[in-house]
Amino acid sequence: MHLLRSVRDAEGQITDFEVVMANAAADALAGQAITGRRMLVDWPFAREIGLFDAVVNTTETGAALDLEHFFRAPGIEGWYRWTAVQLGDGVVMAIENITARKQTEHAVQQTKDLLQAMFNATLDSFEVLQCVRDEAGHIVDFEWVLTNDAAHRLLERRDLVGLRLLQEEPTMRSSGVYARFCEVVQQQPRDFELSYPEPRTETWYHVAAAPFGDGLVVSWHDITARRNATAELMRLQAGAAAAAGQRRAPCPGGGAPPHCRKPPKWPGPAAVRRPGCSSARPALTDPTALASSHGKALQLLQTAIAQTRTISHELIPTILEDFGLVAAVREICQATSTPQCRLTCVADALPQLPPALALALYRMAQELATNIVKHAQSSTGTLSLFQRQGWLVLQAYDKGQGFDSSQPRNAGSGLKIIQNRVQLLNGQFRLRSSAGRGTLVSVLLPPAPQP
Repeated sequence: MHLLRSVRDAEGQITDFEVVMANAAADALAGQAITGRRMLVDWPFAREIGLFDAVVNTTETGAALDLEHFFRAPGIEGWYRWTAVQLGDGVVMAIENITARKQTEHAVQQTKDLLQAMFNATLDSFEVLQCVRDEAGHIVDFEWVLTNDAAHRLLERRDLVGLRLLQEEPTMRSSGVYARFCEVVQQQPRDFELSYPEPRTETWYHVAAAPFGDGLVVSWHDITARRNATAELMRLQAGAAAAAGQRRAPCPGGGAPPHCRKPPKWPGPAAVRRPGCSSARPALTDPTALASSHGKALQLLQTAIAQTRTISHELIPTILEDFGLVAAVREICQATSTPQCRLTCVADALPQLPPALALALYRMAQELATNIVKHAQSSTGTLSLFQRQGWLVLQAYDKGQGFDSSQPRNAGSGLKIIQNRVQLLNGQFRLRSSAGRGTLVSVLLPPAPQP
């Protein structure tokens, strides 16, 4: 704490401040006795950080001063806070070292940024909600504290933080979600499925919620496709069962409806028979064999549907088609990670790429992620995708066991396959690895002209 008196020129303008009085703490901070010294003469940084002008304003107007700034001076480095109030033709000023507080704030912000990055790396909607309580301590609503990009897409807005759940989404009460969230706060995690009406269609979600401080963290996973596929399969199975029951139903006395009539005579040896039909004749006359054949046919149909979906997914992954390459690479990290090796995705926004180029990068990213998890023997790995100086860059890095990169690689190895793909795309393949020091793989591709 010290008292400063203004130093004015002939025209009455403040040109400096003189220390009239200082306590021991002020002298200790400066490393010397400061009474009689001048601000700009002994501490010229005061003008650089705006302190001098702020003290002038307080002296002339009476407005209180409150300034925080990081600065370096001989023997001094850190964050400081200056506060001052007017006193006569000068000010009374206090200086506080706030370095520890700033470091804590920085650590908290880093944690928040990391949490936000983790949230944004997933395609599921994630939200952190804080309880809003009345005077009696009862929960009356929830307030959004943190949301990810997927939550913004789900609710079609980005201004959720600071808003209240029931005010913005009143259906949360009628659907029972709000009541379940209140239970979660009482240290009872909840996991359930619900139908959430969208503007044009009905969407099903798997909701998982867990307590988090005086609130909760919630994830919303779209399971509409799974529900629809299950419903369609059940419909097919029900129809098939009904058809089988109709074939086996006894004929009313004396009547001979179509399904009870004698089957036509089986063609003779001269007829051309299809593969797998040699036992069809007894199947048509034996109800048990008929039911067995029908079951096998239904099983084959289900297998064919599953294989068709798998092949379609392998040709052009749905996530790549619907959400783009950046989201697809993030999903690779999430899906490939294991408890023993966690992958982190760092992906910048990219311009729209030709489908063939995006698919090639996606396949290489899959291979690189798999290599890290299976072979690196590292607890962490990073997959990066960005654009630099006209190149599309895909990088994979781990701190694992590494290997001798000078040794030739087998033609069937994953890295060799990637290298061949890169050459076909007129790109560059770079590999840096050594035993015990990890591996860095870089793929540089020229962006193809837009279609």
